[in-house]
Amino acid sequence: EGATRMMLTYTPNPSSGLPSIEIPAYGTPFEIIRDSLFGFGGVRAQHFVSQSPTQNGAAYFASRYDSRSIMFSFRISAGSFDEMSALKRQVSRTFSSAFGEGVLRIYVDIANTVYFDINCIPDGVADMFRVLKGAPDKYCLCQVSLTAYSPFWRDSGGVNTITFGTVSGGFKLPFSFPFTLGEQGVGGAINQGSVPTPALITIEGAGSNPVVTNTRTGEYISINYAAQDGDSIVVNTAEDITSVTHYAADGTQTDIFNTVELGSSFFQLLPGLNEITVTDAGATVPQTITIEWDNLYLGVF
Repeated sequence: EGATRMMLTYTPNPSSGLPSIEIPAYGTPFEIIRDSLFGFGGVRAQHFVSQSPTQNGAAYFASRYDSRSIMFSFRISAGSFDEMSALKRQVSRTFSSAFGEGVLRIYVDIANTVYFDINCIPDGVADMFRVLKGAPDKYCLCQVSLTAYSPFWRDSGGVNTITFGTVSGGFKLPFSFPFTLGEQGVGGAINQGSVPTPALITIEGAGSNPVVTNTRTGEYISINYAAQDGDSIVVNTAEDITSVTHYAADGTQTDIFNTVELGSSFFQLLPGLNEITVTDAGATVPQTITIEWDNLYLGVF
């Protein structure tokens, strides 16, 4: 029964003004060919190593995942030549790379409530449609090819959020860096995905040197900047859009990336529990901290 309810949808980039297209496992006018699905499982990784001229083997350094290739086919059913032509035009328009990245969604439960999303762009294929012999006006096959430059799937839970506050005190002797003076707060961020994920960290309230630490890894982000009451500092640890921004109470926005102190690391949230502490030696009143992240997956089945 689950197979009868699996469904793919593709939503073009909003700038296109085009609606989503739905392709169920069974139905008309579109029907997925289940054994054609490619790229919904794992994704290939590259391993980086170093090797000296006389070294046996190599020393491992790091790994990175490649972009993801996704392909699938579906059957188009129509009642006439004119209807078939119109459906082909609809599909061609929806899966056009002219609009940039869209969102592919796959539903994986009977009630169509559990799904995974991935940003991707249509590749275009030389022969997108193949007419089935014996019924050229009623049936044809369509092949779609997509590339996800960020290869991870996001789950149906949407953006995960935790919010916690700081409290006064927290003296710790002897002093060590990062300091635990002034205001301090602790929150637990649970990454249920299969890979590390970036975080969006918002610190609201007055302070002068907030330090955000992932105690699981020891990595921290120290910001030497004075914020006033009603202000907020937002840190984005995503590798492609790493940023630190100050938002004043009047709405003024300032890039303060250059205030990040030496030794800081824009850490990722590891799979499982990440205990996040925020301290500010210069804060005299409680602050509010919000951490947001996506659970990211290597495959959906």
